[in-house]
Amino acid sequence: MIRLIGIKLFLLLLIIIQAGCGNGTSPVSNVQDGRYWKDQAINDILPYWTDNAMDRDSGAFITNLDAQWKHGSDSRKYPSMIGRHIFSYSVAYLMTGTEEYLDIAEQTKDFLLEKAWDTEHGGWYDVLNRDGTPDIRTRNMFIQTYALTGLAMYYFVTHDREVLEYIIETDRHLETAMLDSLNGGYYNVAGNDWQIIDSNKSFASQVAPVSGYLLYMYLATGDSVYLERSRRIMDWVSDRMRDPGSGWILEYFDRNWSMLESDPDIINVGHNIEVAWMLLRLTMLNGTGGIPETARQLEDLLYAATFREETGLWLTTLGRRDPRITDDFTYWWIQAYGNMYSLCSYRISGNKERLDHFIKGAEFWDSYFLDRDNGDTFTSVYHNGVAKDSTKANPYKTSYHSIEQCLLNYLYLSFWVNHELVRLHFRIMDPREGDLLFPVLVEDMDVVVRDARYEGTSGNEKLTFSERTVSLPEADIARITVTLGNKSVRDN
Repeated sequence: MIRLIGIKLFLLLLIIIQAGCGNGTSPVSNVQDGRYWKDQAINDILPYWTDNAMDRDSGAFITNLDAQWKHGSDSRKYPSMIGRHIFSYSVAYLMTGTEEYLDIAEQTKDFLLEKAWDTEHGGWYDVLNRDGTPDIRTRNMFIQTYALTGLAMYYFVTHDREVLEYIIETDRHLETAMLDSLNGGYYNVAGNDWQIIDSNKSFASQVAPVSGYLLYMYLATGDSVYLERSRRIMDWVSDRMRDPGSGWILEYFDRNWSMLESDPDIINVGHNIEVAWMLLRLTMLNGTGGIPETARQLEDLLYAATFREETGLWLTTLGRRDPRITDDFTYWWIQAYGNMYSLCSYRISGNKERLDHFIKGAEFWDSYFLDRDNGDTFTSVYHNGVAKDSTKANPYKTSYHSIEQCLLNYLYLSFWVNHELVRLHFRIMDPREGDLLFPVLVEDMDVVVRDARYEGTSGNEKLTFSERTVSLPEADIARITVTLGNKSVRDN
């Protein structure tokens, strides 16, 4: 009898433990270990996209996929989403050196350049049919920006000169056609001939270039044009998009920066996190240590009103006049942005409370957003952790946000929390002797090159390097491994 009771108690305990792991959650995680996030990208996120989302018939990736990765009825493709997948597979190669990932990035890049580029007028079509023929030929600022996101990361890893030409040409169109040279800011939409057809200015049209490609291109090239452009945009955001009453960043404006009457009286929390995060990244590049007023104000607002310390969840929305108005769920990208932002805030302030906030937010992500049954993540979850929308892919969701979080958490934690070295991998196309590689993918100037190796004909050769650059050899293809670490901290 005693033995039977013991068996029953054991089984009951096992059931309780399993119940605590509901919704596919993991009972144990090590979210403070940078390598945990690298492993998450390679094991929990990307394989499912490779197996289920690649369009092996027509090229690139399927846009609409349900919770079990089944194709939706709308088969159209978006250059912005194609670009985001290029980003993800370029990052996977950067972290691992596994050729398959960069091969997929290259194939997807070829599809984007061959199908989505308007050879007559320049720029990217807004929407393609499944086979890559143009469906909608307009120029939406959001689409143009995120097409460049993947190309920027692909260039960071490969120095592909053709890709750089497309980035420069797109950027030229944005600065000449989409820029309001009188009032500042970017218009929302142009026609295929670059004549403006929507002169309003949305949040995405202004801030997406900074987070999407400008900062990455500055880190990849050292060209101050990208840095100055980022600063200019964030000045617009601080000066013209901030609500003087509440301090929050607002969403929709006319060409003269008057808030549109149609703008709902709701604050987009994720976009405010994005602004605060971009301002902190620029602060690190400035090297002065001075945090802009907008960044300070947003930090106070965000952690006081939109972060739930008891669970680690970031809210989706907040009432501008009545902060009690909010949604009962949050999106995957908002949780990811909040996690990366907390680590940047910790780096700049040294406030351990911000590291604690990251841990709570990361544990919420790990427990409730990761879909351990079907792979990748849920699109949204309720505040209690139950999945609300299990969709895998749509015109706004790809592998990108999850992979960017994995990459930057890997780097941020390794450098700022654990003081560990990181090895990154590059496959440089046709470098000339003396060309410079800029391999440091964080804005923190304390992170420097500690070693650089070239897989040459005579073996693993050491390359000449400075704190932030590596001198490249002449080769058809140069496979380079760079070790990064903190300048002010010795190796563990």
